[in-house]
Amino acid sequence: MFVSIEWIFLLISSFFFSTATILASSITHAGKPLSLKELLSMTARSLKRPFVTLVYVTLFGVGYIFLALVTLLPLMVTSGDPFVLKALFIVLSILTAALYAYLAIIWTLALVISILEENYGIEAHGKAAKIVKGRVLHGFLVNLLITVLTYILFLGFVSSSTRLAAVQIMIGLLTLNSIWLVRMFGLMAYTVLYYQCKKSHGEEVELQWSTEHSKIHTLPLLTENIP
Repeated sequence: MFVSIEWIFLLISSFFFSTATILASSITHAGKPLSLKELLSMTARSLKRPFVTLVYVTLFGVGYIFLALVTLLPLMVTSGDPFVLKALFIVLSILTAALYAYLAIIWTLALVISILEENYGIEAHGKAAKIVKGRVLHGFLVNLLITVLTYILFLGFVSSSTRLAAVQIMIGLLTLNSIWLVRMFGLMAYTVLYYQCKKSHGEEVELQWSTEHSKIHTLPLLTENIP
């Protein structure tokens, strides 16, 4: 019971800080001043949109994996020429992985859009698929770098041979924090990719947080003039 609650807390915290990271990256990229209190407030108000988008991402991901397994598993049990089946399995596996890599770019960019704009859910996915054209390679390289770094960190943790519990805990925490830093880097990179995609398509960047930021600063000025 306690472990389940702890995992739920970690997931909620990760989602919150991921949203805050994208907002902070966008604000930094735009060169706008913002205090920590305002960032946390804006993050709390922006959670609904990325949460809905994340639900769609999860459903799409599960559905895609299911379809991939349904397509590939029959080749492993079908009788016939082993060489032909093996070659077909390899080709289909490469195509499946390539398509998943492309969809992962759209899904991550959709999360960024749902945080920085009013679009979320299916609309965010559609807009991500539209603006990412011409920048797919950039997104693929970011995903590849994140995957490689995460794999290296995880491999280093698994290969640690110490039997001391305290040392294992320290190594585990260090690995977890390092993976989180890699994830933060990926979110920042996707925020920059969002700006590049909008710029390459000649679209103006009208961000949801900019309106909220202006309201935060103008509201106290209005109340000061009230007698």
